[in-house]
Amino acid sequence: MLTEHQILNARDWLKDCSGSYLDIQEPSDVDNFTDDEIVNGLINEFGSIEEAIKNLDLDYPN
Repeated sequence: MLTEHQILNARDWLKDCSGSYLDIQEPSDVDNFTDDEIVNGLINEFGSIEEAIKNLDLDYPN
């Protein structure tokens, strides 16, 4: 599972991907996703949560 910090970073990444990921129409749509929806979406996109963390650098400081 992702840490709260990683979830926040994933939300930031998703907000930059409007229209191309998880049916995002507006960046604010991301605020309505649950943490589980974000994790499942990242797994679907990258194949595993480990790959998502590595590819998106989800550990970077906010």
